[in-house]
Parts: sequence; structure tokens; C-alpha cells
Amino acid sequence: MNPIPSPSPPTPFEAERIIFEDEHYLAAYKPCHLLVHRSNLDFQTRDNLLDRIKSNYRWLAPVHRLDKPASGLVIFAKSEKAFKHLQGCFRDGSVEKKYLVLVRGHVNYPFSSIKPVRDEGGIKRRESKSSFYPLKQFECDWKIGPYITSRYSLLMCELFTGRYHQIRQHLSSSRNPVIGDKRHGDLHHNRFFKESFSNYGVYLHAYSYRFTLPDKNYELKCPFGTHWKKVFSILNQNVTNTFVAPLSFGDGEDFIYF
Repeated sequence: MNPIPSPSPPTPFEAERIIFEDEHYLAAYKPCHLLVHRSNLDFQTRDNLLDRIKSNYRWLAPVHRLDKPASGLVIFAKSEKAFKHLQGCFRDGSVEKKYLVLVRGHVNYPFSSIKPVRDEGGIKRRESKSSFYPLKQFECDWKIGPYITSRYSLLMCELFTGRYHQIRQHLSSSRNPVIGDKRHGDLHHNRFFKESFSNYGVYLHAYSYRFTLPDKNYELKCPFGTHWKKVFSILNQNVTNTFVAPLSFGDGEDFIYF
């Protein structure tokens, strides 16, 4: 039996951390519930990752975005030239992007989705492609909704396009919504995780980016933050299946926490 976790006190927001830095780029860990930069879509929130770290640099700009409730790696350029080069790599698809997600249900096989996803306005649909690989499956004796047990999977996701909420929309359409996803997810499981684990974010983590400059190859990876730690301390006691990760993801890689 796996008792329902006792309610946790609210988890304080994590601090940002610098993962990597050289003369061209800086890679930082973004905790969940922190904006990458100020946004008109969330104008009441002033705290953001860029403002926290930019004071020590003459020029700094985020090259890509990461949803506010998600966690993980964000790359900043330290010059306009570096910014334009890497932004071009993101646009032409030459950046290898991998994410880790915790979803409802058991995913038994790798699969890909090319289903068009809605844009930020919710009207236009744009072409997109994602691939998903199961890493672990869990089953806990938690009665949530009509089922007597609760099943989850840890997936690795590789993005080939970078659309609005692409991972979250694709997994919702496959009936394996991301845990903590308020817009596309499962209300019952989201509520359970929020109450049991003090979850204030979505279990979607930007894990690694790989790209090449004319004189250098980059492979940047980001450990899990603390809001994943308590969840895995329980889920890892209830593993029902473990899969061999794709070779491109790392052979026998063990994820770590800050």
C-alpha cells in the first residue's frame, strides 16, 4: 500500500542557478512559476529570470522561451551576434531539444505526433512534430477519480518544432496529459498533486539542448529542481516498468537534483 502523502507546507520558490557560461552564452536553471522575462500576458508579475541575472552583464537576452509553470534550462546570448546565430539554429531546427515530463497513465511504446497545435490565440493551428519515449512507469495505490490505483509515466520528449504548448497539447490529445497542466491536463490528478506535493508548477522540465557553432559544440543539461524531488521519492518506490532510454538521450543516465 502507498498511503496518500500528507499535505506539505507551501514550497518556497527556488533560486535560479547558472548551469554554464562562456564568452557567447549563459545557460541558467529556471524554477517553475518564474517568467523568463517580463510579459504583457502576465503584466502583474514583475519577478523574472532575466532581471535576476542581467545586472552583471552589458548585454543579455533569452534566445528561446520556456513556459512559466515549467522548469529547466534557458539559454541567454551575451551579444547580439550570438543571439542571432542561435535563434537562427532554433528556427531551422538544428538545435536538439529534449524535455522530461510526468504524465497520467502508462505509455508503453515510443510514439510521435504531428498533430497541428493551436497558437496562443487558440484559433490558428500550426504544423508541429514531437517524439516521446517512455523511461519509467509507476503505479500507486491512490484512488483518484473512478480508479482504485493511479498510473503515471516519465517520458523523454524530443521537439522538432517549437510551437505554443506543443508538448502539453500533443500529450493531452494522446490522453496522457502532463501532471500539473492546468490548461490541457486532468483536473483530478492536478488537484491531488497540488494538495499532496505542494505542486505549483507543471511537471515539464527542459532537460538538454545540443547545438553547434563554427568553432564549438555545445551539449547543455539541467538537473531536476526540488519540486520534483519529493514526487520521485515516492514514485520510485512504485516502479512497474523501466525502459532503455534512446542512445541519443544517454545510456543509463541517472537524473540528479539540485
